[in-house]
Amino acid sequence: MSDMPSHRDQDLSVPDVDPVETPFKRRLALAVALIALFGSVLGYAANLAGTREDEAAREAQRNATLAMSQQSAAAAEYYDHLGGFAAVAAFKQRQDIADARADLLSISGESANADHWKQAYGRLADLAPKLQNETSFQNSARVEAAKSIVKPTLARLHQQASHQVAADWGDKASAYIGGITLLAISLALLGLSATITPRIRPLFCWPAAGITLVTLFGFMVVVLKPVPHISESAMKAVAEGDRLTALGEHQKAMVAYTRAIRDTNKYAAAYQRRAAARALSETPDSLYVISVISPKARKENIADLDRAMQYGDKTLLDLVNQGANYFHLADYSKSEELTRQALSLNGDLPIPRLNLALAMSAQGRKKEAEKEFRRAIAIFEKRSPLERRELYASARTVLETLLLQQPGRLDSVRSFQGLLVESEAAALLPGTRIPAGSASVPQLGLSFDGPEIDVSMTYKDIPQNALVSKIFYFRRNPDSAWIQRHDLRTFERFNLKEDGSAQWDGLIELRCPSAGDYRVDLYVNDRRLATAQTTRQSKSGNLRAYADPFGGFTLCQPVTWKSSTNIAGRLSLESPDRAQRLTVQAVPLALPVEEGEKLSEAAIAKVGNRFQAEAIRTDRLASAVIGGASGALEKYEMKKGRTAFVWASIQSDGMLRTLVGEYRAGLDDQLIVDLLRRIKFSPRRAA
Repeated sequence: MSDMPSHRDQDLSVPDVDPVETPFKRRLALAVALIALFGSVLGYAANLAGTREDEAAREAQRNATLAMSQQSAAAAEYYDHLGGFAAVAAFKQRQDIADARADLLSISGESANADHWKQAYGRLADLAPKLQNETSFQNSARVEAAKSIVKPTLARLHQQASHQVAADWGDKASAYIGGITLLAISLALLGLSATITPRIRPLFCWPAAGITLVTLFGFMVVVLKPVPHISESAMKAVAEGDRLTALGEHQKAMVAYTRAIRDTNKYAAAYQRRAAARALSETPDSLYVISVISPKARKENIADLDRAMQYGDKTLLDLVNQGANYFHLADYSKSEELTRQALSLNGDLPIPRLNLALAMSAQGRKKEAEKEFRRAIAIFEKRSPLERRELYASARTVLETLLLQQPGRLDSVRSFQGLLVESEAAALLPGTRIPAGSASVPQLGLSFDGPEIDVSMTYKDIPQNALVSKIFYFRRNPDSAWIQRHDLRTFERFNLKEDGSAQWDGLIELRCPSAGDYRVDLYVNDRRLATAQTTRQSKSGNLRAYADPFGGFTLCQPVTWKSSTNIAGRLSLESPDRAQRLTVQAVPLALPVEEGEKLSEAAIAKVGNRFQAEAIRTDRLASAVIGGASGALEKYEMKKGRTAFVWASIQSDGMLRTLVGEYRAGLDDQLIVDLLRRIKFSPRRAA
């Protein structure tokens, strides 16, 4: 019989064990070592990126502090120069006053006073050398204000660039840390693969290898992706563009921004500012809302803002402007998409809410659009009066643009315009709403008297206290959309008999009149009862407004004419070919004057001395009203076909007002008359 093993022998038997040295384990150990090494590289890269992020963040903070300090210093320097200029100009004005009092009023001692003020002016003229070098009091202030923003702007641009660098290094550090996390998962999978049978090991090894390769690829992408660098010259070009924008020189500003883009192609701020300057160059008079830009400019702005949002953040302003651009190019769904993104950032702003209503209206969703219009109107009423006026005008203008794009939307456009008109009128003239009933306006007339706009109408059944609104539109040519001028609209509670005729005279444009088509729509409540249009011609070309608060006068000057004066209360204009000249001056005589006619003639004699020697013929008008002031006018026919004139007025407010002009006889008569009719003198308030 054979021997059986004992129980002790069974307990001591050795089980089968895998060999310590196998090809799999050697490969596994190598993979773990390489992954660990790769992880250490990622750790070093993350630490380096974090250090760079901290450095850039500190630099951004330093530049932010520098920008604030430079802004304060620039403001202090600007107001110091402005104060110096005001002090120096006061001496020159006192000299002029003393001269006028001596010559016209024969007050003893005023000639000596004039000499003293002249000496004081000469001695103190260096108090404001920068302002003294400018040719216009208003321009000097604007130029210095624009210069004062350059250094603070440059510091802010440095701060923004450093902030972007910090953000990019932070993104890199986060990516590296994410890679370390993925490698930890790979190591865990490889560790588990060593504890299971060979048959299922691939289920752990292959995912670990895949994760490692993905991490390696991502690491290479992050390493090779450069951190954007904005050159110093590009930032200086943007700061220069901002200075030019502050001066209203938008075309030159666009050139500066383009120079920045050529220097640093991925400079988001330069693209954003160039788009803004392009828009302002076509709508220079708007302060809050830009609604009228050519299709070509819209397309260029879309390209610029796309790049700005690609290379930088999608800001609220970029989204709002881009949504408006797509609306005006009739891509209404894209406009709505971008506008909704803007509203998701801030739903309480008026322009994106208005843009959403307009986009819905353009797509035929009238009920939704009306709801959004009412929400926009509620926001309008919370804004300042000037902004509110521009918002309402912009809304009515863009509805006119929609009508030009889609004539089939006439009913909804007129309905929404009526809603906007009545809402604005009711806010300004609150009270009980009086139904319009059967009110009608069979005839509506629109005409001009120089700078003034006159409206006449015959009407029937307009009830007492009903809201009557006159909304004026303008367009330069028949092919363009109508623009509702925010300075041209009137609202009133009707207080005439129910049937009859009415005349409104003397409406003045706050901006200088332009040549083109004008239209007036007359509303009772939200119903448009009549419309009339006419064409205005202008011999003066494009004009811009000028206001002198010290002299108390306003006028419209041709944009191509040079203005030269550095004393408040005086403005000299000259055409580019020097064929026409006009000088306006207002000097306070510091006491009421009763003998205005006599003193006006004395002023003409003094001012017109230089024309008398060359005059072939002299004509005198005892009374000529210019700018609301009555004065004497003397006209001189000169040699070589030229004409000159001197006008002087002294009213009971004690202001001596003079106009001196030269022009080519026969050729420039209408031009000079056109300019003179647009001068407005304001009475001086009693002290």
